[in-house]
Amino acid sequence: MPISSSTPRVPIESIWINREKRQRRLVDTADLEDSIRQHGLIQPVVITKIKGPEGQAYKLMAGERRLTALRNIGETSIPVTFLESLDPVAQMIIELEENVKRHDLVWQDQVRAITEIHTLYKSTNPAWTQTDTANSLGFTQAAISKYFRLLDSLSDERVMSAATMPEAISIIKRRDERAKTEALAELFDLGDVNDTSGFEHVLAEAGHVPAPTKSIPIITSTPVAPVEPKTWSRPPAAIINQDFLKWAPTYSGPKFNFIHCDFPYGINFGKGAQANPAEPNPYEDTPEAYWTLLNCLLTNWNSLANPLGGHLMFWYSNRQEIEARTRELLSAIPHFRFSLFPLIWVKSDQSGVAADFRRDPRHIYETCLFGSWLNKGINVVRSDAYSAPPDRELHSSTKPEPMLKHFMSMFVDQSTVLLDPTCGSGSSIRAAEALGSNFALGLELDPLLCKAAQGKLFLSRNLRAATTSGPIERAAEAGILPTIALSSSTPMTAEDLDL
Repeated sequence: MPISSSTPRVPIESIWINREKRQRRLVDTADLEDSIRQHGLIQPVVITKIKGPEGQAYKLMAGERRLTALRNIGETSIPVTFLESLDPVAQMIIELEENVKRHDLVWQDQVRAITEIHTLYKSTNPAWTQTDTANSLGFTQAAISKYFRLLDSLSDERVMSAATMPEAISIIKRRDERAKTEALAELFDLGDVNDTSGFEHVLAEAGHVPAPTKSIPIITSTPVAPVEPKTWSRPPAAIINQDFLKWAPTYSGPKFNFIHCDFPYGINFGKGAQANPAEPNPYEDTPEAYWTLLNCLLTNWNSLANPLGGHLMFWYSNRQEIEARTRELLSAIPHFRFSLFPLIWVKSDQSGVAADFRRDPRHIYETCLFGSWLNKGINVVRSDAYSAPPDRELHSSTKPEPMLKHFMSMFVDQSTVLLDPTCGSGSSIRAAEALGSNFALGLELDPLLCKAAQGKLFLSRNLRAATTSGPIERAAEAGILPTIALSSSTPMTAEDLDL
């Protein structure tokens, strides 16, 4: 009901707002003005006797929107409640609400304050809701829901160390997505990623027994003879928990005609002034780590690359010294030809960093060297640039699947045998399979991310099979019926895949 005539009123001009502390939100009062004209002001503003910088008698503690609405409709005075006259709980709520509106209050303290405000209101009114808290603070329901999503993470150091609230929410979303895909992997028994024998077991059944650890010389121009065609089956999960540096020197299985490399760029990502301490890079990103991975690829090239030709996609840093040296080393691959222009992924959400905020623009794209060995051609021409937002569901720097599918569609088909030595959340594996590749293998160093990537891959196969009509073999290829993935009556051979 409207405020009674006994409620004290003070001149509007005698009230001041501490703009140095309060956030400068746009105060929209149109709907409130109409309500006040029809029904009057329902609730007084809260003030306290603290003089302002221009001699005003009272400081506003709560009710800026009401104060602004009355001023806009021409009122000269306003009903008030003095902070000192409120009970202790109400005083605490008012003080907390005032704190929430401070522009210098970090988001972590805002979350804590909003939690306390909601709890206090709830203690006086059990029917109090999140919407009521949003209204009391002048927040939208969407805004307040973000705060409440963080309530369960107040004790999580990684989440609470994020620089901004959106970054903290991204961490939680990524963690939830990993948990979901890990649960999926467990549900369908996709294997223990800590037991890395799964893929090797498939190769052993096909007659490809991993060779003992050996020292392989740097690549030479002498082609390696093709392996004798052998029947082998597609593994139920093509992502395994392996360290490429240890795996590559022992590998002696099917040769790959497409190698997708997305090594850490060697730029110390996750360190420096623009780094987010809540999102540390899970991999070593020093120049030494980058060059070691690249050297491992080149040293073991003859054991990995199909001697009949193939394609390479190699993501790299645009830093001149890294690009120049990378091109020089990759040029040592026998019969290798770079495409005239690199592939460019433009981050459509404009995310990125500036090397120097005082001198440089924000860098919002990444580049990929594209080429082939032994003059391997492409199937269809695509544009060399693609715009898409980053995929941060499982990993903070995942290459988005739609972008990879766009570029890979130039050459990936049923004959494609893909290796991704550092596949992360597996987007390259999913993209290749979606384009028809019958054999794609990803290595991932982090066992937790590997398990989540396996679940994501299985889900991708499941959804693709559910939307595609066809014989039961198609469902098997999707991973839904791994026990009959390739029928013994129609075996797939190395020759079928141009090995």
